[in-house]
Amino acid sequence: VLCYNCCMIDSAVVRDDIREQLRISLYAKRVSVTALAKELGMSRTNLSRMLNGQHEGRFDVWEKIAAKVGKRFELADDAQGDTERG
Repeated sequence: VLCYNCCMIDSAVVRDDIREQLRISLYAKRVSVTALAKELGMSRTNLSRMLNGQHEGRFDVWEKIAAKVGKRFELADDAQGDTERG
């Protein structure tokens, strides 16, 4: 599970962390960028740019990449239960 506190997110750090976790998982499972890009119906170049942080990519694509390595995204409430900001 790729889980982050939904109220305390530094989005750039989260994106980099998630990207790195997925890259490591893809490597560990020996999933090539070329094969994954073909499976996702996108160009190898665009997928590579997403994985290297040069392109944001759509969330649905990130979900598919996560699913490929047996992970999913989940939002968690604030640890103190303070989910309302104002």
